[in-house]
Amino acid sequence: MSLPKWSGLAIAGALLCVLVGTGNGCSSSSSRGSPGDAAADAGRVVRHPDGSAIGAGDDGSVMDDGGGQAAAFDMTTGKVCTTDSDCAGAAAGAPGINVCSNSTMYLYTGVTFTLYPTPVCQLPRSSNAGNCDPCGGATPCDMALHFCDGPDDPSSPGLCLPLDVLNPTVNMGICVPYCTLPADGSAPVGCAGNDRCTPFSWGLFTPVDGGAPTVTGFGICQGACEKDADCSALGAGYVCQADIGFCTKTLVKRTKAVGAPCTGGTGATSDSTTGACFCFSNAKSNAGYCSTNCIVGGVPCPSGYVCDTGIPSGPLVFGTADGGMLMEPGITKQNVGLSGQCVATCTVVDGGSTAADAGASSGACPAASMCSSSTLVGPDCQP
Repeated sequence: MSLPKWSGLAIAGALLCVLVGTGNGCSSSSSRGSPGDAAADAGRVVRHPDGSAIGAGDDGSVMDDGGGQAAAFDMTTGKVCTTDSDCAGAAAGAPGINVCSNSTMYLYTGVTFTLYPTPVCQLPRSSNAGNCDPCGGATPCDMALHFCDGPDDPSSPGLCLPLDVLNPTVNMGICVPYCTLPADGSAPVGCAGNDRCTPFSWGLFTPVDGGAPTVTGFGICQGACEKDADCSALGAGYVCQADIGFCTKTLVKRTKAVGAPCTGGTGATSDSTTGACFCFSNAKSNAGYCSTNCIVGGVPCPSGYVCDTGIPSGPLVFGTADGGMLMEPGITKQNVGLSGQCVATCTVVDGGSTAADAGASSGACPAASMCSSSTLVGPDCQP
């Protein structure tokens, strides 16, 4: 499987990027999530225009069962901010621990950057211990979607992303702002300003007012700038490192072109470490080819490449509470505004082999990749 951009940046662990000055890594995963790993009967999230969620209280806080304010959380993850003080919870007794994202810098592919072009509030994190529980306390992990910076339901503004998506562990998650993706291909909802939605998982949800279950996609919000103007909310001096979609004060010149062979991972000579390029790589072998970030409907990918958000092709299969399976029609088009990666196009011939019609100059898929129809916009060359 291929390595999506969010794996190295929005999940904290130990593979691709580090928080500047801390030595804490940011891990990778080989999956954007699996269909059906969301809890049943959850409601649809409703959000303020600035991206923060609306709870039962009119100030954005959540009412407890007794009718009082539950002040255990700030509930400001994803709220637009300029300073840490903007991120304190509104409810009396809120902990006041959330911080503005512009106070934290990251390092990835040799670029020092801030995670969100439009700064937003987030739960603080200074180690690899995580700051939320992606398993809901279940052992083994229940593999459901869990929410954070509020109660464990979609009224909360944060999604608890496992440090290791393939092997989630209790309390080992990172709380991130999230977005929802309508199944009809319309624009995603929930990311603030110039922050963009990257798909993560699909769930089958029963509307809070009853009715038939509907398929809803969940994604995470992060950087996906295309031009310097996208970084204006950060203040003077910030420019866009467009190949990774993040805002920085110091651009890094790449030494490898899109399509060139590359290695990901944390090895001292890997292209991700040296900054030679943004390496679209296999999570196990770290082998792949140089790529660049893209936005569906935004700046076009280079000739012979397509903007692929990783949405799976074919029907979606969901597990049910009684152990059965439920099949729903697949997604038919990528949501305009989603963040993805430029992936070399190709043609699958009889037997599943790769024809000579691909984006690489050699006339075949780039090294360490193969032609696959696994995503909605395939066939394309997956590491």
